[in-house]
Amino acid sequence: MTARDVGVLPATVPPATVLPATVPELLTFQAARQPDADFALLDGGRRVSWGEMLERAGRCAAGLAALGVGPGDTVVIALGNRLEFLETWFALALLGAVEVPINPELVGARLLYVLNHARARVAVVEPTPAERIARLSGELVTLEHIVVPDWAAAARPGVTTSSFAELSAGSTAYRRHPAKASDLSAVLYTSGSSGPPKGVMVPYGQHLANARQACAAASITGSDVLYLCLPLHHNMAQGYGILPALLAGCAVRLAPRFERARFWSDVIDCGATVWPFVGGLLSLLAQAPARPDDAANPLRVAYGVPVPEALHRPFENRFALRLVHGYGSTEATIPVWSTGECPPGAAGQVLPDYEVRVLDHGDREVAAGVTGEICVRPRVPYTIFSGYFRDAERTVSAWRNLWFHTGDRGLLDDSGRLWFRGRAGDVIRRFGEFIDAEEIEAAAATHEGVADVACVGVDDTVSGQEVLVVATPRAGASLDPAELRGWLAQRLPPYATPRYVRMDDEIPRTPTGKIERYKIRAAGLTPGTFDARDNERQTL
Repeated sequence: MTARDVGVLPATVPPATVLPATVPELLTFQAARQPDADFALLDGGRRVSWGEMLERAGRCAAGLAALGVGPGDTVVIALGNRLEFLETWFALALLGAVEVPINPELVGARLLYVLNHARARVAVVEPTPAERIARLSGELVTLEHIVVPDWAAAARPGVTTSSFAELSAGSTAYRRHPAKASDLSAVLYTSGSSGPPKGVMVPYGQHLANARQACAAASITGSDVLYLCLPLHHNMAQGYGILPALLAGCAVRLAPRFERARFWSDVIDCGATVWPFVGGLLSLLAQAPARPDDAANPLRVAYGVPVPEALHRPFENRFALRLVHGYGSTEATIPVWSTGECPPGAAGQVLPDYEVRVLDHGDREVAAGVTGEICVRPRVPYTIFSGYFRDAERTVSAWRNLWFHTGDRGLLDDSGRLWFRGRAGDVIRRFGEFIDAEEIEAAAATHEGVADVACVGVDDTVSGQEVLVVATPRAGASLDPAELRGWLAQRLPPYATPRYVRMDDEIPRTPTGKIERYKIRAAGLTPGTFDARDNERQTL
């Protein structure tokens, strides 16, 4: 097997012209090329080599095969950032089975829906999800067996249980399945705020496309150390964290989670040079008081979404690294990157392997500089999702007129750069004016007293919606809702100036840092929320 056979490409990657590689091919190639080199760097200084990783995955594959798992079968993984997650994922790839990674924090109806919709007979889960699954056993349709690390084998009503140690302790014999770019690699369930989650079908070709993009944008080579603190059940962690390491042959520091207090010390200790991020992690790091040694860290590049315009250059200068912005989704990968000359705030240029258009409500292309819906399609087969799992209606709707409709808003400028203008659910409509929640958040984040901020629309019988800003004060700062509202009024157009402002101790976020706006909307106008309308009445 040669480097070309498995798609190991130089840092500057041209449009895809070689046969796509798959996860098992990449793992096998790297284990043969550098069996003793570090792959995973874990807590406590533990190091797992490429050769050991392949051996562990093989043992896990044999154990799963003994449970009846084979090509095309779905297997749920509900684990944190631990070695067993990688073993299970890679084992499924060796068998030709399909991973279904889910958030270990899922509970109740949503957990039950995903387990039944995925049609998995086997799940590998943490102890807490295992207990939740056991309580749902009477309503499970297909699940028969759960495997649990750190837990002795035990019986549960309706679901047999074994330990991960038992799974991987037996025979090493399994039948390797030859995978193709078009084969289904994973079903990734979206974390939507309402309605049933959608199962995004990710083919191996898309996984390779993710890896190629990251390696090109960040010039990743085998000498890098990639710092991964995003949850492994998330596409950004898999596609833009683990897959680039498989492609480039570099080491990955697998941190259990993002912890602001230990982030920089951990980065320095492991010598990390590349960091994929998502959500508000940049803002959280920027909020920490400046130190004289902020630039004394080994990171040379970080890439992810979003990079707030006001934060971009100050963050780069303070921490002496390069930020690479982009635009994408679980379905459409990241077809737009800010490599080369790109102003802060712009998502970047469209990659050669993709087409991106901005369309109006009638699916007609709008002029440069006009905001509409961002739509994507690939020029290379199997480099974006294959549809929604067991949901033909949603698939057809999303793919109308041969374009994948993202539901996101944005514009293309005269130079062909994409500017993201908000998720569909982040748009507030007040008296007919469309207001971008992220634009208001970006303005509020520049206030010296604001540590974190979120913005949502509140239904109103007169205006349609009013703007609510929820802010968390910076430590030691005194932040008054009326003062913050007045400060924003000087920086936003009148129609976008918030009517309501509230102070909260914490902004609800997902494990990947995304604002959980639905929780803020559900809380509504709580006691103590500042209402500018009331304030105006009092001054009359």
